[in-house]
Amino acid sequence: MYIELLPDDGLVLQHLLDNLQMVKDLIRSQPEEKLISRCAEGEWTIKEILGHNTSGNYNLSVATSL
Repeated sequence: MYIELLPDDGLVLQHLLDNLQMVKDLIRSQPEEKLISRCAEGEWTIKEILGHNTSGNYNLSVATSL
């Protein structure tokens, strides 16, 4: 699965930080119009997808820390 795609170098946090920066750079390089446009009727925008993933990850982190 996906875990097999990760480098086995013990630098998990560094890879997470690098990936976060890469995503931030990618999003910031896009015009606002692209981030709020739908590909088709009823589809989510890029901004909506990012918001959904952010809240989902937050909820998961809260649930796993209990």
